[in-house]
This record gives sequence, C-alpha cells and structure tokens, in this order.
Amino acid sequence: GRRYAAGGQALAAGLFAGAIRAGIPIWLDTSLTELVTEGGRVTGAVVEHGGNRFVVTARRGVVLAAGGFDHDMEMRRKFHSDSLGSNLSLGAESNTGDAIRLGQDAGADIALMDQSWWFPAVAPLPGAAPAV
Repeated sequence: GRRYAAGGQALAAGLFAGAIRAGIPIWLDTSLTELVTEGGRVTGAVVEHGGNRFVVTARRGVVLAAGGFDHDMEMRRKFHSDSLGSNLSLGAESNTGDAIRLGQDAGADIALMDQSWWFPAVAPLPGAAPAV
C-alpha cells in the first residue's frame, strides 16, 4: 500500500516524516515571502497562509526545501539556455525559484545552477500522474 518515491520526493518525504514525528504542524498552500535575519544569520521566515501573514522563528536554522525554478522561465533562460521557449514542466507549479532568490537576498551563495536532473517523462492523461 505504499508508493515508491525517489530523488527529491524521497528527500521531502524524509523531511515530512521527521516533522510529523516531532509534532511540527504542516501547512499546505503556504507562501514564503521573506527570510528574517539577525546579525547576519537567518532566524526565521515570514509566510502567508489562509490570507494571513505569520512570522515563524527558528532556534537552530531554516531549511529552504521549496523546489526548484522550473516554472520561472527567466531563471531557466539565465541558468540553462536563453533560447528556451515557454516549455512545459512536470514539476510542481509552485517551483518558481522564490526560495532561491530569498536565500540569495539573505547572503546565500548558489552554485551549479546550470546542472539539472533531467529524465524522460510522458505528460499525464487527465486525472492521471505523469509517467517516467
């Protein structure tokens, strides 16, 4: 009765399972809008959930596990190829690079943005999942 997960899905599943075990509430449909910094350190995040704005503080660090940038054509052209058309992506529609940009604004460095994990896939039929 379990579904196979690999790659990023498996990493996210492990993070999710750890959060559940630790009793951390999980909010879906929540947007990261800002990182809170103090003395050169990221100490929290500002998120929007259910039409409200919340400041979440962290004692030990903030993990930006927010997908990639496959639904931001400007970033795709910058890091992959400026000749890309408006290509479709099977990645989550929320993969718009927001966490990458906010991390950079807070002083994070980026590397290997031109590297991607590409795989062949077939777009899903209505009501079905993509096939790899």
